[in-house]
Amino acid sequence: MGGVILNELKQSVPSDSLKFIPIPSRQVIDLSWLDHATDLAGHVVRKYETGWRPVKGIAGEALGWLARKALFERHCTQLTQQICATDAAKHCDKIWAILDCPTVIQIATGVAKRLNKPLSILVWDAPELLVNSLNMDRWSASNMLYRFSKTIQHAESVGVICEQMQTAYMNQFGPKPYVILRLGIRRDMWYSPGPLPNSNRIIIGFAGSITAQQPFRQLIKMLDETNWRIHNKDVTLRLIGSRYTLDARQPQRIEYFGWCSLSETVRLLAECHMLYLPQPFEANLRPLAELSFPTKLTTYVAAGRPVLLHAPRYASVTPFLNDYPLGLACHSLETDSLRRCAEQLDRLPNESVAAAIDAVRHTEFNDSVFVKRFNQLIGAASNASGLTSAATKEIEQNA
Repeated sequence: MGGVILNELKQSVPSDSLKFIPIPSRQVIDLSWLDHATDLAGHVVRKYETGWRPVKGIAGEALGWLARKALFERHCTQLTQQICATDAAKHCDKIWAILDCPTVIQIATGVAKRLNKPLSILVWDAPELLVNSLNMDRWSASNMLYRFSKTIQHAESVGVICEQMQTAYMNQFGPKPYVILRLGIRRDMWYSPGPLPNSNRIIIGFAGSITAQQPFRQLIKMLDETNWRIHNKDVTLRLIGSRYTLDARQPQRIEYFGWCSLSETVRLLAECHMLYLPQPFEANLRPLAELSFPTKLTTYVAAGRPVLLHAPRYASVTPFLNDYPLGLACHSLETDSLRRCAEQLDRLPNESVAAAIDAVRHTEFNDSVFVKRFNQLIGAASNASGLTSAATKEIEQNA
């Protein structure tokens, strides 16, 4: 989804105002979101992020930390030098870094200081989530979180993904411009939120990757328990994404479309009766639910269909749906509760959902708001440093 957001941004700002330096975890990277090779200022490869333990226990953690510290810090020093040596870096007005991996967290401040340029950053997910996903030892994790806090403090403006992250970081790191920056989809991709023609089946749509495995499994279990029927109608689950693992123990009705372009994804979702939006319930994934924001909600709103939110009450989407009643929320993993919510959503008056969709499209999820807030993010750094020109460089991780 990062490539989708960057591509939308690239189509909405002057073509010569952004230069990209991807920092992938492998030599072969997907740059399909780039229209022209001239947008690419080069790329460097990140290494040594994943935890390594030669033996079990604290001794293994300590040895792994020492090895990673030596290799990782040396590599990041080399990356900083490489980035600063590019023509884009030498002639840029400011740095925009997306803090979505330990490498960028480590080098962003160093690049900005070495170039003596203002730094703006964007945080899509809480960095605590990287600790588990990368199997980091306690010392590496502590160092990464320390560097993250230092980067936030050094940055002159911070892009955040949702209101709860904005409040949390303001309280934790002190006052500065914290700009909410979420994907905005162009109006020509919006579908009418009007009712679908009467049908003898219900299509539940889902697009993107499954970051919330537990509630998704409960959705499948609920449908199995009801023999894939709601209100005496056959239920079909429509999946749009590159990879899913399903465990079918009885007949199921699933449409799998694989990876689709954004416009095709929105079109397929617009044919559904409701769109499923799960968020993790596990305690170790609380930062993901509480401080992150599912970009797929923007896609769902563009499709114009009611949303079935399946998330804990503390999830960032919960108060958002209170402000914009785009559908109904189920805050339980019990299949009976999920079934009742799905049944209620199927009979929810279309007018109320349509009004909420129209409101959120015009106030939050459109390309104009997206570009306006991006300019606020970059402009905050410009005003703080006395610079006025547009952003010309971005450090972006495209794993």
